[in-house]
Amino acid sequence: MPLTWYLARAEAWLELALGYQMTGQLDRAFATLDEAQREDTVSRAGPRARLAGVRCFIHWLAADLPGTLLSAWQAISAGQATDQQPESLGWGHYFFAIASYQRNDLDAAELHANAVQAQRHACHMLTVVHSAIVLALVHQARGRHEEARTVVDRVCSYLAEINREALLPQVQAFGAELAAMQGDFETAGHWAMTDGPRVRPGVMAFFYAPQLTLPKVLVRMNTPASRQQAAATLSRLHAFVAATHNTRFMIEVLALQALCHDAEGNGAAALQALEQAVALAQPGGLIRVFVDLGPAMAGLMERLPRQGVAADYVLQILHAFPRFPLHSSHPLLASGQLTRPAGQVESLTDRELDVLLLLAQRLSAKEIAQRLTISPGTVKRHIGNIYAKLSVNRRRDAVAAAIVLGILPPQP
Repeated sequence: MPLTWYLARAEAWLELALGYQMTGQLDRAFATLDEAQREDTVSRAGPRARLAGVRCFIHWLAADLPGTLLSAWQAISAGQATDQQPESLGWGHYFFAIASYQRNDLDAAELHANAVQAQRHACHMLTVVHSAIVLALVHQARGRHEEARTVVDRVCSYLAEINREALLPQVQAFGAELAAMQGDFETAGHWAMTDGPRVRPGVMAFFYAPQLTLPKVLVRMNTPASRQQAAATLSRLHAFVAATHNTRFMIEVLALQALCHDAEGNGAAALQALEQAVALAQPGGLIRVFVDLGPAMAGLMERLPRQGVAADYVLQILHAFPRFPLHSSHPLLASGQLTRPAGQVESLTDRELDVLLLLAQRLSAKEIAQRLTISPGTVKRHIGNIYAKLSVNRRRDAVAAAIVLGILPPQP
């Protein structure tokens, strides 16, 4: 294709990179995207949002949240700098929202998901639907159950408005999952008996995977029959995500299998499955994938440190569960097996993240000001805010702290 066919070429690069990822060739997938980026830079004299968004897919499937966030921010920055199509910019906000949510940064998740919703008639409908699901889960995590249900109703109305009712089954599946999270097993159970079995395996590349809703509902129903059906469904899904090298959803399948084993009284198998899930999730720092599975997961997760598994990371996950006891008398803290995590870092604003990304590229304040089309004084103010939020006094320390916190990926 001619180099001028940018959108078509970006789609082809995406499919090629996904093909390599799904066959276990992650390095080759990223090498493909590097080649695409070089082509983009030569032909356009600078990066464009669509290809930066393409890279997000690969990082997401690899459960690499820092990589997803960095690529998403590059997509947002490229889109803002060149005034590109809102659809491409929407992909950047979407990926920033989903990665932030999994890191349990609910403020950032809500901010970027709302950015997609604000441009819903200009953004890709899939980013609108999945960003709405992010918003619903943010409300659910904050105890705003009615608002969560309202978001689901609103996205259904959006799909009807744009004549895309074919996506309604996905939203309805999420509605069943949300109902189970809220204890409405009549609604969730009805979906599980009628529509649930009709959901077929498919590439799970987005934030929400309807294929996992059936076992989630069945595990929460916690009857002998539901557990048996959940185990069979999860066995098939395990084989599928393993065959497609989907680390992000392998983590969730393993976590659900752990709950299923535990409910059946097989504690050893439960801890083994959960240990595998934690090992896959720890490098990327995923939190909500465990927390959203409810109190039963908190009780199971609490037993992991006693097995010597990723103690500090497990405590970080436990700390995100509502009403989980982490006062000084808690046995995990009192025994010295775990240490209390440091205080949460105040969320950086969009512009502060933009400045931090350019600081990591060793640009001066003047160069950053030119790149972002703002004054040097404004840049210095943003840098001061970054230093204060990260509790540092130097550029080098800010970048290092951001890497440790997972805001930026490790430097080459």
